[in-house]
Amino acid sequence: MLTLKAEKRNPEEKAKKLRRDGFITGVLYGKEMKENVSLKFTEKDAAAFIKNAKEGTQAYLELDGKNVKVYRTAIGSETTLAAGKIAEAGKQGLAIACGDRRLLRILELQAEGGKRMAAADYLRGHPVQVDV
Repeated sequence: MLTLKAEKRNPEEKAKKLRRDGFITGVLYGKEMKENVSLKFTEKDAAAFIKNAKEGTQAYLELDGKNVKVYRTAIGSETTLAAGKIAEAGKQGLAIACGDRRLLRILELQAEGGKRMAAADYLRGHPVQVDV
């Protein structure tokens, strides 16, 4: 099973500056969580994770020693976005650009201590910034 290492980021840090400095930003949230957690990933870690994730791959997102399970993914359409950039976040889940110029869609996930759910449901209450 794949693991993507994440770091908590200070909400005062601007996402645009972090992206210029080689990080991918995100937010972890869920029904069972008391508050949202701002995250950052190195572009290298995110690109390696995306490169190795194949359709149907089950993976973990590591955050402060805790894991969020990614249960279901699918290969999406072609994209011109750089690897690690978020192309979509909505009804069809979370779509992330890969090094092969295709999108990886995260369709189902589970926050630690939470319930397994569709990524679209997870995103409904917790918007993610799209890089398009």
